[in-house]
Amino acid sequence: MHHPIPVNTPLLGGNELKYLTECIETGWISSEGPFIKLFEDNMATYVQRKHGIAVSNGSAALDIAVTSIEFRKRCRSNYASFYHYFSCTIVGTRRVNTSIGR
Repeated sequence: MHHPIPVNTPLLGGNELKYLTECIETGWISSEGPFIKLFEDNMATYVQRKHGIAVSNGSAALDIAVTSIEFRKRCRSNYASFYHYFSCTIVGTRRVNTSIGR
């Protein structure tokens, strides 16, 4: 018998239903709204920065991070082997010499 191995098991034990209901009732179910701003502000405070930006996924975050630090042409980056291929591709398209870790 085949038993799937979960990649990520959600932890829902708090106010998720309340907050989702509020989003649906107020129409804020996109990339804007009070919860996004609250998340960005709280994350910025947590990491002791002036600003925080929420993005849709890790690949988008990596793309922004690589772009913001302006890798030099011969800069070298190391990535653990479990990172998604596309994330490494982002760095490669920035003309950075990459090496995949093991």
